[in-house]
This record gives sequence, structure tokens and C-alpha cells, in this order.
Amino acid sequence: MNSSPSHLKNAQQINIDQLQEMPVFGGLSEQALDNLLLHTADIRIRAGDSFFRAGQDGQGMFVLLEGRAVASLEDECSSFVLREFLRGDSFGEAAGIDLQPRGYSVHAREDCVALAVGADAFSALQSFDAEQFTLFYMNIAREFSRRLRVCEERAFRYWRERSEIAVKS
Repeated sequence: MNSSPSHLKNAQQINIDQLQEMPVFGGLSEQALDNLLLHTADIRIRAGDSFFRAGQDGQGMFVLLEGRAVASLEDECSSFVLREFLRGDSFGEAAGIDLQPRGYSVHAREDCVALAVGADAFSALQSFDAEQFTLFYMNIAREFSRRLRVCEERAFRYWRERSEIAVKS
């Protein structure tokens, strides 16, 4: 990851109202977000560079503040884009939930600025306000669930198309 972390409040002013409009931060109080921001970093990734690669240990999640990025599955021969991330989207949550290595890679399509939210930020928010922590975690689970539903639908369409091709052969 070619990045330059810095404390977000020092690197750029973030509008709390804008954060609250992002799905992962929806409903969080200004005080909870201020506390969370004390334990996060502003990560800058250049176009073409990676936030992380599949197989790496997960060290937290990211919330995209600027730019575009894509999640992809790759092997020696090919790369399959799973989804594009835009401003306000979060990614990398699964490694923090299931404690497994990253399941996909995320690459910047444009220069990106993201909020890196590590385990220390989660712990700090939980200590600061357990109710706000629970809401934050529920927001993450909701976003994760939405993406899972899209994957399930894609898998169903793929297998249905494959079945139709096999029947016609």
C-alpha cells in the first residue's frame, strides 16, 4: 500500500454532517464521530495502487472519502471486478469481523482519500459509548449484508445461465 497516513483532523477538515450521511456512520452522534476520528487515519492511495491485496491480514476497514476504487478477485491469469467503491462506501470490514485474511483486493481507480478505521478505533468507541458502538457495528453489518445479497443474486444468475447453456448443449 503506497499511502501517507496522517491524523484526519490535522490533514483535512471533515464535516461531521457529511460523515453522518455515509451509510456506515448513519445515526452516529457528533460526539461519537469526534471520538472515532481521534483514533483513525487519513490514508491517501494513488491511482493504480492498492489499499490491500487478497490474502493479507486485515488491519481494519476503510471508508472512502474521495476517489474511486474497485474490489477484485485475481489469480495468475485473470482479474474479476466484484464492485466499484465511491465516496461514502466502506470496505475491508470482513477481515475485522471473521478474523480471516482479506478475501479480495482493493485498488484505487483514481487518487483516493480514505478513513482507515482500525481495531483501536472500535475499542475506543466502545469504551466511549457502548450504544453508539453498537449502532456503528450494526451499520457495518447492514452494509456487509447488502453486498452479500448482491453477490448471491449474481451467483444465482450465473448458475441459472450456466444451467441454460448446459441444457441447450
